[in-house]
Amino acid sequence: MKMQRYESVAADSLMGLNRLLRQGWHPVREISGPAGTVLTLLEKESDFPPFPGAVLMDGVPVEFLADVMLFENFSMDEIRQVVGKCELVTHRKSDVIFSQGDAADAVFVVVSGEIEIVLPGLPDAETSVAVLQPGGVFGESTFFSESPHTMSARCGSDSATLLALGRISCDELLQSGSAAALKLLHNSARILAGRLQETDQWVRTLLTESQMSQISASWRRFRHRVSGTDHVGGGFFGI
Repeated sequence: MKMQRYESVAADSLMGLNRLLRQGWHPVREISGPAGTVLTLLEKESDFPPFPGAVLMDGVPVEFLADVMLFENFSMDEIRQVVGKCELVTHRKSDVIFSQGDAADAVFVVVSGEIEIVLPGLPDAETSVAVLQPGGVFGESTFFSESPHTMSARCGSDSATLLALGRISCDELLQSGSAAALKLLHNSARILAGRLQETDQWVRTLLTESQMSQISASWRRFRHRVSGTDHVGGGFFGI
């Protein structure tokens, strides 16, 4: 089946176009755009064959993904179709998958090992936000846009294997009319929404603790002022 897509290319940046060419896309037609940009029509033949293997890696069958939220409500054929568009990458202890400020455009599933999500740049030290176990999903926050990551991700165990799906590969699935791609985006949005709700709760808790701390400090100051006067001689204030 033949797929088509348009890519806007700036004269001083061919990185995005070159990446597509390496993935088998071929330029068909170019249209001049404003400010020196060129709109390029690309074509690619693809039938999206399912992943032919039975295992993702030693000891981890493809069926492992059926219990991962990113693949919820997928048939095994749909899981295999998506896996066929993914990369399987292994990292070693302390390897950085992406850093705060990077615009990585992939969503990741932890197949083995642990991935630590950290918030760097704090006054005292970087803070570990979460440790993801096998089945954990991350990277979805920049999967829908080119916004940079607000946190960093690194390998937290001796080694970790990740299944990575790039945005371009997901676009190809969408353009093919694949139901799996629509399910994938739906589940990614659910994961992102859940994390936003968790963040809201965390902010609410933080503000509550801050307010309670301020109230407690004000109460202590008030008691100190009252204890230093001659107008109150005991009772409720315990003086």
